[in-house]
Amino acid sequence: MQYLAIGKGKKFTVELDDSPLSGGGQGNVYRISYPYEFSQYCAKLYKTEKHAKENESRLKYMIKNRPAYTEMQKIRICWPDYLLYSKSKDFVGYLMPLAFNGSRDLKIIETYTFNQTIAQKYPKHKTWNKFDHSNKDGFIRRLQMMKNWALSVDIIHKTQKYVLIDIKPENVLATDTGLISVVDTDSFQINDGHNVFKGPVATPEYFARTAKQIQQKGALQTTYCDMFALGVSFYKILTGTHPFSGFKLLPPYDTDEYCNIASHIDAELFAFGTKRQYIEFLDDFNLHKRFLDLPAQIKNLFLRTFNSTTNYPSAEEWVNVLDAYIHKSDIKQPRKFQGNAPLANTEARCLCVLVFDVSGSMASSIDAMNEALGTFVENLCLGKGGFCANSKDSVELGILQFDSKVSVVRQPHLVSSISDAPILQVNNGKTNTTAALEVAINMVESRKSQFKKVGLPYYRPWIVLITDGNPDPFNEHEINHIASKIRYGIQNKK
Repeated sequence: MQYLAIGKGKKFTVELDDSPLSGGGQGNVYRISYPYEFSQYCAKLYKTEKHAKENESRLKYMIKNRPAYTEMQKIRICWPDYLLYSKSKDFVGYLMPLAFNGSRDLKIIETYTFNQTIAQKYPKHKTWNKFDHSNKDGFIRRLQMMKNWALSVDIIHKTQKYVLIDIKPENVLATDTGLISVVDTDSFQINDGHNVFKGPVATPEYFARTAKQIQQKGALQTTYCDMFALGVSFYKILTGTHPFSGFKLLPPYDTDEYCNIASHIDAELFAFGTKRQYIEFLDDFNLHKRFLDLPAQIKNLFLRTFNSTTNYPSAEEWVNVLDAYIHKSDIKQPRKFQGNAPLANTEARCLCVLVFDVSGSMASSIDAMNEALGTFVENLCLGKGGFCANSKDSVELGILQFDSKVSVVRQPHLVSSISDAPILQVNNGKTNTTAALEVAINMVESRKSQFKKVGLPYYRPWIVLITDGNPDPFNEHEINHIASKIRYGIQNKK
């Protein structure tokens, strides 16, 4: 693929690899195959003409208004340098520096998995085990990584033109030596008092209540949006859990309305916030105990971040405080958690119950159904087919099959625990759909109760019914009852 690159007073032709390096909602990223001197650059090509038109003026502004330091020894801000045009002179994308070699996202040190080291959970990234929670060196390395990340945010904020909006560990790239690369810079909000380009919708688990209110009014975000998200990311890196999760909720917050982290943020249910009386910490594996072990100044930065919208710390404050503690020798040994864990990890759960009709009439469809189930499970485990690499640590899959009787093929468990998809077999019974749905609803409610006991947030569950016909026996009273139950469940966010 050949394109014309324009920027820095130059015009030249570039050739891109045929296959993308990575992809996102608006575009794909490609390596440069020619000219060689641009081998440390990559190109982002927008997927549609609409996306390109929406971003052309934004990118022209960004090229003229760069932060003071986009390339440092430990930080690389992958800022747009050149605009790309097709042979027909249509704007299609831009060139930017590649992230540091060997980079990956910081999800690897964000989520704590019980009784597993980083090397055990990520065997392809064993060198990252130096960041493990089990020793002081790992803790110091986390502080160093956080300092570099905070410094990159500070550099961008000091322009007084940009807000990053969608900060989270998955959106920053890092090496196991602590080098930080800021990517997706073309999505930042821009506001210099004259030029305004709005940013994307942020990830709900990292989006402050005030920031959401600003968004709903159609107004522009302030740096508080970024500092709240950065605070959440840092809290997860240091404790292994989200600051608004990992605990049981007491009345009136123990309902399905407050099942996920976004609803906890909206209700201001910070673990050490003003609504502490509605929170009950777990007896075992209370990861928030790690917060209590943190140095006083770091704890204070978290408290200001989550308890105040005006006195929140800046990125520069984070840099200074983290830098001071990196060089101290009296850091506490990180708290260890041992024994049998009540849950595998603290990821918010997405519960899905598949309900398969295996009555006689499904005989012609059973092979396709088994093939589809196998592909679905494989895609979830491998992060393919629209699922991300971390889906297996969040999605819990339950499977029912039914004809005249209802059988539980698989109780809900994380997809990561599945070795192979089960094989469904057709029987010659009838199609007792109402009984199957009753079992599915009860399965969902039972699993949600277990989530609440161990302080696990969860998204609204799915029940997927796959059938080829009407209920048999056709009992109008039972059908009306189950229909009413489903309507009630939807209306009450169950």
